[in-house]
Amino acid sequence: ASASSTARSSQVALHGDFLPLPTQLAFTSSPHRIKAYIGAMGSGKTRILCHTSLDLLTRLPGSRGVIGRYTLKDFKRTTLESLNRVLDTIPEIVERQLPQGEGWDLRTTDPDRPSRLWTAHYDEPGAYASMGLGLWAIDEVNGDDLSPSVPEAVFNMLDARLGRDQEPTLKPYGLMGGNPGGHNWPWRLCHPA
Repeated sequence: ASASSTARSSQVALHGDFLPLPTQLAFTSSPHRIKAYIGAMGSGKTRILCHTSLDLLTRLPGSRGVIGRYTLKDFKRTTLESLNRVLDTIPEIVERQLPQGEGWDLRTTDPDRPSRLWTAHYDEPGAYASMGLGLWAIDEVNGDDLSPSVPEAVFNMLDARLGRDQEPTLKPYGLMGGNPGGHNWPWRLCHPA
């Protein structure tokens, strides 16, 4: 999705009073199983990744999701701060915070079946290799001047976990956000020949 438009959409709000840009709205409402929001710095990639992850998990009762960046340091520096700011605006969706900041149990449309969102860093992907996931999200998939790109092997591992051990009627999603990175693996994934 391009992030060049600055006009805000007044048609859809994702939990709370957040009104996405038209490009953010196109990303979050896309029916595709794998979605990528690639744009320039300041285009709201991390924020829409957080909002979309939370929105999908609250509509998929009993699901498990993971959101992260390649290194723990970068995750804490950027993604986690954005995620906490988003959650501060919509505290009603949090049922409880997991110990040691590992994530949250989220209220869903079924009060007896919360969903869980774990925080992650993907430089140790083996930690997620045995999980069944209803959602995964990779922030800064293409890296930036300060941090490395996420290897395609991490995407492949997460994608293989998508939908496993989940209720078959629930559609799983993989989400990515990042800066333009040339004709690398995320570009090839979204632009098949």
